[in-house]
Amino acid sequence: MYSLGNLSRLTLNNETVIELMKLYQFKGKDFFYEDVMKHDIDHVTKDVIEREAFYFSKYLNLNLTESRTRLILRKNVAPKNNDERILANAKNVFIILHEDPEDFILNSNEVYRMNETLFKNVKKVQFKMETVIEQNNLLQERKKVSKRQYLDELLHLYEKNLDSGKVELTNLIVNFYIDFINMDLFESDNDIIGLLLLYALLYRERFNLFQYVSFFELLYNNQESFKKAVIIAEYNWNEGYSQTTQLHTLLIKMLLDGYNKAEKMVRDYQFDQDLNKADNVENTIMKLGETFTKDEIRNKSPYISESTINRTLKRLRDENKIRPNGVGRSATWIKLVHTDRFEVNARQMDLFEYIMNDKENE
Repeated sequence: MYSLGNLSRLTLNNETVIELMKLYQFKGKDFFYEDVMKHDIDHVTKDVIEREAFYFSKYLNLNLTESRTRLILRKNVAPKNNDERILANAKNVFIILHEDPEDFILNSNEVYRMNETLFKNVKKVQFKMETVIEQNNLLQERKKVSKRQYLDELLHLYEKNLDSGKVELTNLIVNFYIDFINMDLFESDNDIIGLLLLYALLYRERFNLFQYVSFFELLYNNQESFKKAVIIAEYNWNEGYSQTTQLHTLLIKMLLDGYNKAEKMVRDYQFDQDLNKADNVENTIMKLGETFTKDEIRNKSPYISESTINRTLKRLRDENKIRPNGVGRSATWIKLVHTDRFEVNARQMDLFEYIMNDKENE
């Protein structure tokens, strides 16, 4: 608890304060995103959970093939080895965290259960034991005790700082993370559980971009910078002088990148809602290469149903605009017509503009 116990010595420079102002402006728009996406939130959540598990496995460098990964995440196929079990278990962890992130209970039992869920049917999860010396009258006794109590103390200190309202939220979470991974509380994989706790705390404190954007995708794309920043933060941790500034700055950047991605997603979703969905699928196909797959259409139009995609493909085939090439999951489609790309000379409304304009027309 060397970091959380010394938060008063940390100061935020001007550049960090400016970036935090941008971050909290985005955070204040969460209710707009929720309102726009509410009709398809179940589909969005399912997609995000799968992406979380996928990039979590990539960050851990699990030995998984693309086809098996897809089957486990999308079809819930039974895993065959430990790496596949961790992938399937990770998906279950993210499902639990997404159910109601604000109700994530900060105690050692909850953290233990999360660890146990991740490594179910892989290995046994245990808190580390340490030897302490107790004075019993004139005798000293050596006794083994669990490190669980240290986790409860750390979580209590986190809550105390949070309730004080005197510590900036992301800075508090970063310092908690550094304390957790350095306290070496479990027999193994403290770094992995630390990442899940970092994610859970951000989501618990209503950084709701993770309803639409994968935290572990952002982490994977910044993994080298993240690992270097963690090494710097760990330096002098035992002396109570952990240097967390670089890690904090990187986390803010990642969150801003995520919010920008969420903003674009919400705008694209709103724009798609204003188009005929079948026409939108056709427009997407015509912008793809001469050979394309259904997966490419899904990636470009993630909120359009499978049946709509299939109907559009059948119509375009009957109109002799496309033809199938192969069958099954590996099948592709070939375009038989060429459509010039065109640009629309119009300005897309800002999300706030759209919502306010929509309310005026009610």
